[in-house]
Amino acid sequence: FSARAVLALLALPALASSDPKPQNCGKAQNFVLGVGASVDFADVPLGAASCTISATTSPTGSLCLFPSGLDLKLCFGTTCHNEGDTSPKISGWQKPEGENTLTVTNLHMSQCSVTVQNFAYCCAMSGQSLEVKRLESDGVDVANAEVVV
Repeated sequence: FSARAVLALLALPALASSDPKPQNCGKAQNFVLGVGASVDFADVPLGAASCTISATTSPTGSLCLFPSGLDLKLCFGTTCHNEGDTSPKISGWQKPEGENTLTVTNLHMSQCSVTVQNFAYCCAMSGQSLEVKRLESDGVDVANAEVVV
């Protein structure tokens, strides 16, 4: 094994123990999706929204010797981003109204898990500033907040 492969194997338990959490417009997170696994983030606005999604992906696993194809499929209901993505850097993706769950799926159906690092997503409805969205994600009640100019 190369030094890089050994370091990657040592890092897997730490990444695998990190459960992905809904964090729309929140902090980036790391997690591992098992073979064919998916995770739902059900905290995006129900209304039509513009979304930014970014991550660095890497297929992993002791039997994942020659991975091929795309790593992730990103969907809001039946509306998916392309046929899939590897290390997505998406901005301005229009999320359909009525869908509030971002589903992230590992497209590798045999042998390969996917390590997802620095995964961040932010979906904000038209007219809603990202700063307001960040305050809401931090638990600030912006509807009853006093505005100081």
